[in-house]
Amino acid sequence: MSIAMKNRFTLLTTALMALGLSACGGGNSGPELEFPDRPASSSSSSSSSSSSESSSESSSSSSEPSVFSVTADYNLYAEAPTSFPVGVAVSAATENYSIFNHSDATERQDVIATHFNQLTAGNIMKTSYLHPTEDNFTFDDADQLVNFAQSNGMTVHGHALLWHPDYQVPNFMRDYGEGWQDMLTAHVEGILNHFDPEVVVSWDVVNEAVDTSTEDGWRHSLFYNYAPPAEGDVPEYIEVMYQAARDTQPDVDLYYNDYDNTANTGRLAKTLEIAEHLDGLGLIDGVGFQMHVYMDYPSLTNFRDAFQDVVDMDLKVKVTELDVAVVNPYGGNAPDTLTYDAELAGAQKLRFCEIAEVYLEVVPEELRGGFTVWGLTDDESWLMNQFANATGNDYDDVWPLLFNADLSAKPALEGVAQAFRGETCTSEF
Repeated sequence: MSIAMKNRFTLLTTALMALGLSACGGGNSGPELEFPDRPASSSSSSSSSSSSESSSESSSSSSEPSVFSVTADYNLYAEAPTSFPVGVAVSAATENYSIFNHSDATERQDVIATHFNQLTAGNIMKTSYLHPTEDNFTFDDADQLVNFAQSNGMTVHGHALLWHPDYQVPNFMRDYGEGWQDMLTAHVEGILNHFDPEVVVSWDVVNEAVDTSTEDGWRHSLFYNYAPPAEGDVPEYIEVMYQAARDTQPDVDLYYNDYDNTANTGRLAKTLEIAEHLDGLGLIDGVGFQMHVYMDYPSLTNFRDAFQDVVDMDLKVKVTELDVAVVNPYGGNAPDTLTYDAELAGAQKLRFCEIAEVYLEVVPEELRGGFTVWGLTDDESWLMNQFANATGNDYDDVWPLLFNADLSAKPALEGVAQAFRGETCTSEF
């Protein structure tokens, strides 16, 4: 990377504060927008004709950013050296950018089926969607997505059986007294028994149970408050959830998933504490790293070391929610406007490639749980709302994903493919 480019990223990311992002939402459909270490706040089988564009820069006006696309005459998942899941998070049902109801739904389905062999639901397989009342489960929307995956030879990673934000917690789970363990067990059993474990092959059982701003490092959610742990213990609700999942579907892979658990040593330590406790009970298969990252933060060394910590426990490593924003809004000097030029597109290609390369270098074949990007096209990314809230700037785009808004493949896609093929990572396209 040129000195000029490094200086540019230094300006964009400034200070590289040890912060991460928590997505876990679908497209622009109202994800939980969370700032690490601060209180959470909510806001609201086919060919790839559409993703195979010749390498070019489209003409642009002053009001439209340049679009850079590459030829993608391959299946991304098939470029991987071994058959681990290569996934994408999608919106479904009636959400914005739904792969079933959006104006370009058919084209979106084509691109997804061409390049990915696993799906994650951005929202519709979370607690409040699947289990809105204690005696009622609602599976229609999730079934539509799972059936689409199955008909295209794909698997599904379930996300997530338990997550803390108010809008994602059904009312019946609040202020639950005696018998809460049985209630959580019934919740897990009702969901896991519904889905075919040969299609929905893995789950984030508990999502984001860590909060490094508290004295004990645990998120003091309503689930934590069911039975606050003694010093040195893992909250009881976590063990209850994983025990129920293991008992219900013993062949499904069970993950603990969290954000900012690479460079943030405190969050990584608590993640590993959860994993070690559950592993000792035979209740966990792997750790999920959300990986909402920037162009030069965290470092490749951070990724390498965190992955290695999990590998050393003989647990699977899954990149669950990868996106690479071209600007870090938390350093204090985020620009009012952004220009996505050829140099930046090439640098992002290199970044995606190097992240995938580290994953393959560190994680042995038998422990590769999967590599998933959080969204299909740049315009659907949750990060526009996130960054607008953080900076007050109304970004048109932050270009964090592998496909342009018109579904053409970005250089970033080729970056991942380069790593999967074992080629040297470059910024050229």
